[in-house]
Amino acid sequence: MIMKNARLLIGFIMLATVFGCTDSERFDSMEPPVSLIDDIVSYQSLDVFKASLGSGYSWELLPDQRSSFSGDKYRPPFEVESLLIRDFFHLGHRGNLLVVFFNNRLAKTLFYPSNYDGYLAALSSEIEVDLIVIKEAQVRSHVRIWVATDHQGNNYIGWEDERLADEMIKWIKKYA
Repeated sequence: MIMKNARLLIGFIMLATVFGCTDSERFDSMEPPVSLIDDIVSYQSLDVFKASLGSGYSWELLPDQRSSFSGDKYRPPFEVESLLIRDFFHLGHRGNLLVVFFNNRLAKTLFYPSNYDGYLAALSSEIEVDLIVIKEAQVRSHVRIWVATDHQGNNYIGWEDERLADEMIKWIKKYA
C-alpha cells in the first residue's frame, strides 16, 4: 500500500512538473501589445519590427549590448538584443532611439533626443504628466515612462512594457 501511494505521489509530482510550467516560466509568452513611443508596440519580434520601419530610418544591431543564453534543462533561454535607430523623429524632435528585445519580444525603448529639455517639455505636454518634476509615470496600462541619465552622462526617456520588464527581473532573480 505504501509503495502504491509513493508511486502515485511520484507520478503526480512528475505531472505537476511537466504541466505546471506556464508560459511566463518559459519566458516567451505573448500578451496583447501596448503602444510605447510613437507607433512602436511591445511584443513585436525583431524581424517584424525591422520590416515595419519606414525606409527613412537607418538602424543597426548593437552586438556589444547583446546578452544571450540559449537555455538548458535547468534554465529557460535569456536573450536581450538592442537595435539603434539613428535620427528618429518624435513630437518634432530628432534623436537616437534604442529598441530593446527580450527573448525576441520588443520590451522597451530609450529615446536620446538632440534637444532633451525641449523634447521633455513637448512630451510632458503630450502625456499631461510633468516628467521634469516626477521623473517616472505609468501612462497607460502596462506602460511605464521614465527619465534618466545613462552611464556616459546622456539624458534619455524610456518607455517599457512592465510585463516584459517584470519577466526579465523574474528570470534574473530565479536563474542568474
